[in-house]
Amino acid sequence: MKNIYQLIEKYQTQAPRYTSYPAVPFWNQKITSDKWLADVSRSYNPDIGADFYVHVPYCRQLCYYCGCHRSILKGEKAKAVSTSGFFVDALLSEFEIYKNQIPNLRPHSIHLGGGTPTFLAPNELERLFRSLLKNAGGLASHSIEVDPRTTSIEHLEVLEKWGFRRISMGIQDFDENVQKKINRIQSFELVEKLLSEVRRRGFESINFDLIYGLPGQNLEGMKQTVEQVLKLRPEMIAYYSYAHVPWKMQNQKLIKESDLPKPELKLELSIKIRELFLSNGYIDIGLDHFVLPDSVLGKAYRNGKLLRNFMGYTDKRSSTLIGLGPSSISATASYFAQNEKDIQKYLDLVNSCQLPVLNGHKMDERDISTNSLIQQIMCHGKWPKNSDSISVKEELAAMANDGLIQSDDSFYFVTDLGKLFLRNFASLYDPYLEKSRKQLKDNAQFSKTI
Repeated sequence: MKNIYQLIEKYQTQAPRYTSYPAVPFWNQKITSDKWLADVSRSYNPDIGADFYVHVPYCRQLCYYCGCHRSILKGEKAKAVSTSGFFVDALLSEFEIYKNQIPNLRPHSIHLGGGTPTFLAPNELERLFRSLLKNAGGLASHSIEVDPRTTSIEHLEVLEKWGFRRISMGIQDFDENVQKKINRIQSFELVEKLLSEVRRRGFESINFDLIYGLPGQNLEGMKQTVEQVLKLRPEMIAYYSYAHVPWKMQNQKLIKESDLPKPELKLELSIKIRELFLSNGYIDIGLDHFVLPDSVLGKAYRNGKLLRNFMGYTDKRSSTLIGLGPSSISATASYFAQNEKDIQKYLDLVNSCQLPVLNGHKMDERDISTNSLIQQIMCHGKWPKNSDSISVKEELAAMANDGLIQSDDSFYFVTDLGKLFLRNFASLYDPYLEKSRKQLKDNAQFSKTI
C-alpha cells in the first residue's frame, strides 16, 4: 500500500468544498425575489423557526491572506460606521421584508460572520439582537465569528445576554514572523485573556481557525503554534489550507510568493499537524475539522447527526436558512439565493424596501438526490452503493485498493485514512463536474482537495 504522501500526490485534484450542492459556480441564476419569497413561505416551519446567517462586511485592518467579501475601514470612519446605526438599520429592513411575507417568522438560530461581526459596537449588536430575537424560543445556541483584536468585554456581555453559546476565533498562526507577513498581529496572551472571559460566561463551544501554507511558516513554528492551541484546548479546530489566488483577491498580491511554503513543506504541514491533533485527543470529523469527543460536534458525529451547510459543519438546522447582509446566502430544500455583494448596492436596495437577491439556483430532482448523497459522504463517511456508474465503480475500486474506503453489500465506508479524501469521493458523484473531471487538476475555480 502507498504511504500517505504518495496517496495525496495520486488523488490531489481540485473540487468544491460542498458547503452547498451544487457549488455556486454552477448555479443557474433562475430566481427572482418573488419566487424566492414564495419558496421561503412554503419551506418555513413555524414550529421550528428559521436559521439566520448575518454577514457583517467590515474590518478595521486588512489581512493579506483574506478571501472574504469585506470592506476595510480605519480611524474615525471605522468608528462612525460601527456606531452610527445605518448598517444595523439595513439588516433590520431586510428582516422586515421577510417578516412582511411570513408574519410568524422567528429565528431558530443566528450565526454572525464576516468580515468582523465585532466591528459593530456592542450597543449596535444589542439593537440587532433585540429585534431579531424578539419572538425566538430561546432554546437554540447562537454562534458568532470574532476577531480577538476587536472583541471587548462589552461585546461578550451582549452575546451572553442574547443566548450566544458558540464562538469561533480567527487565530491563523501564533508565530510573530508569520503574523507580520500576513498583517495580522495578535499575541497568545491576548487570545488567552479573551478565552478566559468567554469560558467564564459559559460558552459551550469554542472554535479556533488555523491556516497552513501562509508565508513564513515552517514545521517547527507550526508545531509551537499547535502546542499553544492545545494549552488553550478549544472544543473545535478548523485547520484550513491557504489558497493563494492573487488573480482573484487583489490583497493577496501583498504576499511575497517567495515567502510561501514550497508544496512539499505545505503537504508536511498538513500531515504532521493533523497527527498532532489526533494524538492529543481530537477526532477528525472531515475536511480539516478536528473536535474533542464530548464537544457539540463530537457528539453529533458519533450519533450520526452531523450536518453541513454554508457555515460548515453543524449539529442542527431548520428547513429554512435566511441570509441577511451583503453577499450572504440563503437556502431552502428547493432554492439557493445570494444577496448583492456590493455594500452600497445592497444598502440602496434594502433602504428602498427591495430584497437584495443577486443570483440563485432552483434545485431539480437530480440536484436534490445528489445533494443527499454528498451530505452522507461529507458528514457520515457512509453512502449507498446504488448510485454508481461504471466509471465511478472503477475509481472507487482503486480507492478501496489504496485503503481509503471499505464496503459491504450495501454501503461504502470511509476509513480513517480516507477522511482526507472526502471531497474526492463527493466529486465522483457530481454531474456538474462529470464533463471536466479529467481536467480538474487545471480547474482554477476550486481549491485543492487536500
